[in-house]
Amino acid sequence: MSRNIDAERDCSTVLDLKPGHVKALYRRAQARMELQKRVEAKQGAHRCSYLSTCSSKIRKDLLEALKHEPNNTSIKAELQKLDKPESSLTRGEKKVREPKCRM
Repeated sequence: MSRNIDAERDCSTVLDLKPGHVKALYRRAQARMELQKRVEAKQGAHRCSYLSTCSSKIRKDLLEALKHEPNNTSIKAELQKLDKPESSLTRGEKKVREPKCRM
C-alpha cells in the first residue's frame, strides 16, 4: 500500500511540474485504483459520498493521457474497466468500480 501512496504523491508532483505527462497520469490512475482495492478490502461494502468524484478524477487522468497518446492500448484498457456496466464486471474489477482517492 505504501508504494501506491508514494506513487500517487510522486506522480502528482511530476504533473505539477509537467502537466500532461502521460506516464505520470497513467501511473497515478493505477495507484489510485490499487489504493481503493485495499480500502475496500478493509472496509467491506462501506461507501463514502465522494467515490464518484474520485472515479471521475481517475477517468480525467486517463483521458488526458489518451489525448497525448491516442493509440496507447494500456490506457484504453483501463478506461474500459471504468466504463463496464456493473453486471459485467469480474469480482476483482468490482473492487475498483468507484475508487476512493486520497486527494
